[in-house]
Amino acid sequence: MVAVKMLSWNVFSEELFLDEITCLKRVKHKNIVRLLGYCAYTFGEVMEVNGENKVVETVHKFLCFEYVPNGNLHHYLKGIKFAILSLPMCIYLVVSAIHSPEHKRCG
Repeated sequence: MVAVKMLSWNVFSEELFLDEITCLKRVKHKNIVRLLGYCAYTFGEVMEVNGENKVVETVHKFLCFEYVPNGNLHHYLKGIKFAILSLPMCIYLVVSAIHSPEHKRCG
């Protein structure tokens, strides 16, 4: 099973999008779902622009991730009313992220 996310923004250039995909595919961590692949296609439709009919192209982008049961992170975090991490735990999390091989490869 996979989870598919449709991206609703088109602000990134294709080069930036592909760079991001490259980094996401490299990340391998027990607490992060894996990116399995992506799909991008262009859909053209005739629309009126400034009183003229024009073909307007929209790029649709989808990301495929491994499916993880038990809901998504947003719903999980929304259920937590308040959480405090100790300073040592915060430092540990930041240092672990900075020293991970994925951080060094992806900038």
